Amino acid sequence: MFVRLHWIVGGLGLIAFVLQGQYLAHVVGPLEELADGQRMLYRSGHIYLMLASVLNLAMVRMAIPAGGWPRRLFQISSVIVLVAPIVLIAGFFIEPVSGSFDRPISRAILYLIFGIGVVWAVMAPRQRD
Repeated sequence: MFVRLHWIVGGLGLIAFVLQGQYLAHVVGPLEELADGQRMLYRSGHIYLMLASVLNLAMVRMAIPAGGWPRRLFQISSVIVLVAPIVLIAGFFIEPVSGSFDRPISRAILYLIFGIGVVWAVMAPRQRD
């Protein structure tokens, strides 16, 4: 079930990434004309969506632990990764126009993604060279 959802969310996220680029080009206008801070917020928010979308596609290839707490941890992280593109799309539209460099929406999900990456790296089975 999770595999199909990650395919769908990852694919739709990449489509949203392309549409977001079109929004930047045709609605926001040339980013070079924006103030540095606002331009940085738009560009980074745009890249964050690509990160979350590709991460969803990468989840398709991950081995699901057999059971116990590793499986539960995988399921929780899977849900977080599934929700990430939605949260980051909201942050993309809200944060650059807030008048602040603070990213309260995006920051939380990005920290969770970072934590997931660290946990997966620690839990990954070791392979011999």
